[in-house]
Amino acid sequence: MSRFISLLCLALLYSSDGLSAGEDPISAPYILRADRDSRSISFENPAGGKGAGGKAASNLGVGRKGAPAKNLAPGEMVELCDIEGPGVIRHIWMTTREDPENLRGLVVRAYWEDQEHPSIECPVGDLMGFAHGRVTGYESAVHSVGPRAGMNLWLPMPFSRRARMTLTNEMPHRGSRLFYQIDYTLEAAPDVDFGCLHVLFRRENPTTLKQDFEILPKRSGKGRYLGCVLGIRSLNVHDWWGEGEVKIYLDGDREFPTICGTGSEDYVGLSWGVQNAAYRHNGCSLNEGGYISMYRWHLPDPVYWNQDCRVTIQQLAWVPESYADRQDDWSTAAFWYEPIPSRPLPAFPSLEERTANLPETSPLARKGGSITALEAAHLMERVLPGFEVTSVKPLDESGMPLYEVEGKTEAGEAGGYVNAETGRVLIKVEKGKQPERLDRVLVAAHRGANRAAPENTLAAIRKAVEFGADLVEIDIRQTKDGRLVLMHNATLEKTTNGQGTVRDKTLEELKELDAGSWFGPEFQGERIPTLEEVFDELRGNAYPDFDLKSASPEVFVAALRAEREKTPDLFENSGLYCSNLELRRRVVELEPRLRVRHTVRNGELGLASVLSEFDPPLVNVEWGDFTEGLIRKIHVAGKKAVVNTHGRHDTEFKMKAAIEAGADIIMTDHVDLLATLLRETSPRE
Repeated sequence: MSRFISLLCLALLYSSDGLSAGEDPISAPYILRADRDSRSISFENPAGGKGAGGKAASNLGVGRKGAPAKNLAPGEMVELCDIEGPGVIRHIWMTTREDPENLRGLVVRAYWEDQEHPSIECPVGDLMGFAHGRVTGYESAVHSVGPRAGMNLWLPMPFSRRARMTLTNEMPHRGSRLFYQIDYTLEAAPDVDFGCLHVLFRRENPTTLKQDFEILPKRSGKGRYLGCVLGIRSLNVHDWWGEGEVKIYLDGDREFPTICGTGSEDYVGLSWGVQNAAYRHNGCSLNEGGYISMYRWHLPDPVYWNQDCRVTIQQLAWVPESYADRQDDWSTAAFWYEPIPSRPLPAFPSLEERTANLPETSPLARKGGSITALEAAHLMERVLPGFEVTSVKPLDESGMPLYEVEGKTEAGEAGGYVNAETGRVLIKVEKGKQPERLDRVLVAAHRGANRAAPENTLAAIRKAVEFGADLVEIDIRQTKDGRLVLMHNATLEKTTNGQGTVRDKTLEELKELDAGSWFGPEFQGERIPTLEEVFDELRGNAYPDFDLKSASPEVFVAALRAEREKTPDLFENSGLYCSNLELRRRVVELEPRLRVRHTVRNGELGLASVLSEFDPPLVNVEWGDFTEGLIRKIHVAGKKAVVNTHGRHDTEFKMKAAIEAGADIIMTDHVDLLATLLRETSPRE
């Protein structure tokens, strides 16, 4: 259905440009035309002659696939077509080696009506619909690209007298191999004023600060801007790069344009960041590792000019609460129709300028899942100090996409396995040690097992341990006489029979209060526990996860250091959350070994700023921001994801979703339910 709709869109383009309006071969395929001859050019019929195809011989004889392709030596140019008009090129298909350097090193040039300078001058990959030379399968109204670089261009290219195209291998030390086919019709020239297709490739690496990148430098005369393929390599992955507006200056516009967009992703019809989403006239075909390839086609919304046209896009970032100018690596293939004769195109970038900083072409850049092998290698390096990677192999064990990472440390051979979808290291192996599983999801009991016992009490903590919690989240406040106790609210009324605030009471006064009867009569007489009492209860059973509400940093850190004398791995296995960032900063200054837990807002968009500003070992994910992609990006950044399902989100469905997405820690009120689910879904040894 999508191909049918795309063809209808092209039918609109044909008829709107006057190519036998209402009788084109797409919208009216039933009309038989004696005044049109169908032709095709390839290496099997390089002149497109009638009855002249397939004359070359293979080992099977003449006409048996004798010339399907051609090897191109470094610097070699091949003529793709030289057609005497009038006619219309209707389709171009090509394929070649699918590495980025090759797809930027092969250049197509087209010359219309005996004009000496080219009207099309563009690397093969960008001409055929994708930036950076990175092949990704997708379809639009203009292009269709197969996953192995089967590339198609569907725009009509009318000409009156002559159409000549060449392809040049501009790589000085590498050969290439090309398959191609150009399908066209010989027919009368359109009976209206028409333009020939022009395509211009540009790249600025990096762009100039506060100077808009030109998608289409100024063209004079008249024409129609069709759209473009945009490539962006983000040079600062910690900020959102796409706030820049597209501006189209028409017919005498100077300082301000007639057409002004609202943002980079807005121009390609997306919103709130860029997602891999390919549609007929707009979308993104690549968003991976800081490389983006987007496109926009003005087919149903034409952009005409009668005097001049210029198209630009700004380079603007969104940093916390404001816009900022920035520099990135931008490229574009701009498409438009313009009458011949036409002015020469601007200077074409050199091979070095076109191929610098392209995506990796080594096996480490190939994907066996949602992360690349290179990302898997980096993840293994983080869990194996001094690890040197020697190989990364994609595997598929029991339906789970994996990477097997091999290498060595000072002790000898080492390695492990990484989940290619979630980005979690599953197993690490070191010489002389037993293999260690790292993929177990940890259960964090929110304020203890607060559905089975009063929150923040020893009863709730004992229940959490009984149910199998690995971590117990506890809220810490300081009393009037400097003792640390457990209490979520600043006031006492909600969970005790007392009144007033914690900070205005001494420990002795607080110990007189009943902290259990509000929950149920069986807990009558339950007392507010001290942090020391909680440590005694947890030691050897589970680790604390601190939510520091209000306390002296010095008192809090002193208590932790005292407990570390009894629990040496306390800092490595506990977590620290504190919504008061100034208080947290002072605590971390005193004890930088603590594992900070920071909440990400606005999903994937907010993650970059959290990582750049705070660099927390633990990233807190509220259910409203939870996506599999966010969890994966947290892992790729070398952090652990803590998914909060407590409160109204504490359902079996949401727990399972967090488990399947690869959450490292799940914070829950229903500790028994989560522990049961994890036992049922735990991987086989």
